[in-house]
Amino acid sequence: MSKEQNDSGLRLRPTKSSSSISKSSTGNGNDARANKANCSNTPSRTAPSRTANKSTVGRGPPPYCPSGKIAFFLFVIVRLSAAFYSNIADCDEYSPKYAIRSWAYIKLHAIVGGIFNIIFGHDKIKVFYTIRVVFAILCALSESMFYVSTVSNLGPRVGRYLIISMLFSAGIWNASTAFLPSTFAMYTTMVAFFYALRAVSQSSGRRIYKTIFWVGLGSLLAWPFGAAIGIPAAFEELTLRTSVVRKKFERVQRLIFGLMISMCLILVPLVLADSYYYKQFNIVPLNIIMYNVFGGKDRGPELYGTEPWHFYIKNGLLNFNFLFILALISLPGLSTRRHYIKMFTTSILLISGLISLSRISALYINYNAPIKIYKYFYYVEIPQQIESRNIQLDLANPINLCVGKEWYRFPSHYFLPNGVRLRFLKSNFNGQLPKYFPENHHIDPDGRIKMSNVREGTWKIPEGFNDINQEEMDRYVNIEQCEYIIDLEMNYTRKATDNEPRYAAQTDKWSEVICERFLDNENSDRISRAFYLPPEIWKRIKRIIKYLPVRTFNSNAVNRLGELRWGSYCLLRKKA
Repeated sequence: MSKEQNDSGLRLRPTKSSSSISKSSTGNGNDARANKANCSNTPSRTAPSRTANKSTVGRGPPPYCPSGKIAFFLFVIVRLSAAFYSNIADCDEYSPKYAIRSWAYIKLHAIVGGIFNIIFGHDKIKVFYTIRVVFAILCALSESMFYVSTVSNLGPRVGRYLIISMLFSAGIWNASTAFLPSTFAMYTTMVAFFYALRAVSQSSGRRIYKTIFWVGLGSLLAWPFGAAIGIPAAFEELTLRTSVVRKKFERVQRLIFGLMISMCLILVPLVLADSYYYKQFNIVPLNIIMYNVFGGKDRGPELYGTEPWHFYIKNGLLNFNFLFILALISLPGLSTRRHYIKMFTTSILLISGLISLSRISALYINYNAPIKIYKYFYYVEIPQQIESRNIQLDLANPINLCVGKEWYRFPSHYFLPNGVRLRFLKSNFNGQLPKYFPENHHIDPDGRIKMSNVREGTWKIPEGFNDINQEEMDRYVNIEQCEYIIDLEMNYTRKATDNEPRYAAQTDKWSEVICERFLDNENSDRISRAFYLPPEIWKRIKRIIKYLPVRTFNSNAVNRLGELRWGSYCLLRKKA
């Protein structure tokens, strides 16, 4: 075995069949560095089977698994569906005083968005979805790399299970195109595992260097808590058995050297960029850790509520259904019932995939109304008003779109035309609401907005912010200032209050422009709201359960299966 072959990630084992294994693994030049899945060769990290030295006559063909290119194509299709159909379910906090968001990270996306803004002629919704398409492609690329490495190092059967699980995971579908630091960390983690799954080399540090770099990129640039994912790779690097003491010392040196290089290549530019935009020295990853871990009493994670342990069980089941449970019991299960489990794996993955599709469908059908309403406002309502009223949108006289209790479902300013401002109405929510960045711009004689290159909003600390989620009254406007309101109408389940009146019922003041149905969570069946099935299917399921000989189901719960109640998510226009 040559040194080059050994460095590529092949683990040599002193067995009588090692020569035949190394021959089959390297004879066609398909080592662990190849960017294609090799489904026919014995994986380099898998120990030789007990029958490796026996005749292979009578064995069937190796299990099928897609090539790397086909896997990438499949991932792209699924992730593009997420780019266009997944909801926006997160909002974020901001203030330069706490500096817990990296402007370097934002700048990467701003460059991409700026290019597409020129291409699409300042159509912000198209820019939004094109950025999501970029996310989808990056996610598909990182997933395909992870899959290829799994096939090469753990075997085609494991790779096949992995690709099916990832393609049909509702959790990954939701996360794949989200504009969140943790999503970026997910990309880099999968690329890191492309290298980390290779065997430790005695003479080369390429595996650990590249693993450290990609883990460091995700944790330093985006989400510092993701650094923990690199611990297993470092542990394996340090604990590989060797009789030569010098080799152990060299591996420690490689690990330290890799950390130092990654710090220089990632952290130094990051600190320089963030310090430039914040106008003061800042190490954002450290700020995030200090804010979330050492923020003090009633701050950090406790500020917005912490969940009990069983929440994470429910979350895992919603995102991965029973594959989550199988993952938890995989080690004892695979070691004691390995062949038994293989018999049913295909059926399990098929059923899991169908459940995930049901979950994804439920998310879109039940909760996509806000996106539809804001799209209508952007593409239909505002152009019609401009044409019929012969008005021109500008920042000097903006149109005010107001939200009350629905403030947290506002998707982003990508869905508001220039010249429209989002305003807040007082509701029963008594926490801190977002606030506009300080703007430094001027309006040309032709009415176009010109922004300065370095905006004050990146460094200027705004008034009216706190780190204890305390309500700030300067966020609210009087309803008389609102030309439009977007509100959720639950006329049969929620009583009107002074702070949350039924705006849609005030027909003398507001006219309905468009409404879309939105699921009433509190009054819908839990299972039916989490997983979509056509109503006829739910009826058949209830009939089957009722005719079962063993009465183990609660009759009220059975009767509620498929029972969904809907509200109306409405755009209202102020009457003249």
